[in-house]
Amino acid sequence: MLTTIRHEWTTDGSSMLQSQQQVESDGDERQSYTVAGGVTNDDYLFSSLASERVGGLLMVTGGTLTLKTNSTTEPDQTAVITPTSPLIWGSPADDKLVGDITAIYLTNAGADPVTLTIRILKDNVAVS
Repeated sequence: MLTTIRHEWTTDGSSMLQSQQQVESDGDERQSYTVAGGVTNDDYLFSSLASERVGGLLMVTGGTLTLKTNSTTEPDQTAVITPTSPLIWGSPADDKLVGDITAIYLTNAGADPVTLTIRILKDNVAVS
């Protein structure tokens, strides 16, 4: 399966720089998960992910979520994801991911539910 990942850098609505990368993969995984308001360290039932198998990963939300990987007390990574600041790991993702992901914990400090949408390209080799 060939997937095209597009990047665009804009300032004040003017397109400044564009690029694209084609990634060959065995497939992509698509997941969505909603975190209720006021929830801390919700254990998202995420299938484990070996960093060397990730060619690209995108996480977007409709609100603010704090994400921790592998542990709530000593996470390998912590990231805050907002509607204007998605979490993006591109190829090769093993340069961006700190080890394998075996669990994801999500915190929603707001009152309203927030949905996290995830796209993952697996078993990839960049072809251009």
